[in-house]
Amino acid sequence: MSQALIITGMHRSGTSFVAELCQSAGLPIGERLFPGDAGNPRGYFEDEDILTLQRTMLAKACPPGVTGWPDWGWTMAETLDEGMWDADEPAMRALVRQRAHLPVWGWKDPRTSLLLEPWLRVLPNARFLFVVREPWKVASSVRRLPSDLFRDRPEVGVRVWRYYNRRLLDFASRHPDRCVIVPMPWLAEAPHAVLTRATAKLGIAGLHFDEHRCREIVTGRQRDAHPADAEQENAFSSTYPEAIDLWQHLLTVARGL
Repeated sequence: MSQALIITGMHRSGTSFVAELCQSAGLPIGERLFPGDAGNPRGYFEDEDILTLQRTMLAKACPPGVTGWPDWGWTMAETLDEGMWDADEPAMRALVRQRAHLPVWGWKDPRTSLLLEPWLRVLPNARFLFVVREPWKVASSVRRLPSDLFRDRPEVGVRVWRYYNRRLLDFASRHPDRCVIVPMPWLAEAPHAVLTRATAKLGIAGLHFDEHRCREIVTGRQRDAHPADAEQENAFSSTYPEAIDLWQHLLTVARGL
């Protein structure tokens, strides 16, 4: 039976990095991938067919007329009309059928964080790899995106980070045998070991994470990264203590899964 590995997490959290690592280990993640740009020179590693469908699903489920970023499924209301997605199930199943000949396959898209239950209905045998990153680093990265909403309202990036990660935690609490949470600090230190353990725990066979190749990818990603600022981190901690608490909770759950 075909086995699907779904890689997701909040935007700007390292999901592209993990998708590149998994692709290098032998995971087919799509024939037509969304190309890289100035915001992600090495590429997003997102299957364009799945990406297009998920963008449509999230945008139409957002309440109309509410400030936010519907492409990410987020508005100030932080609600989604999930009943809208029933009509999309045939399209989801069609995408799965196109890939069902592969013994193991997967995809990466942060938007999947908000579409986990619909995909589980379509792919009852799916496994989920959740990538989480420090909120101050994500917030800083989101503020650099070409959007007045993110640039002028720094609290928005933090709110979206909390919204996405609460959804991941809720799903993982209901389906602990299907999920693994991998924090970016762990991946940056030992990607080969972390992903070998994670995929083994999920029962994903046939992937080989070459230690040397993983290190090459880490080095390449680090060249494109903006270094963390300790002063910014301290300021963030005092301004958004609830995000720090959620981050610590994510780390605790990651150790237990």
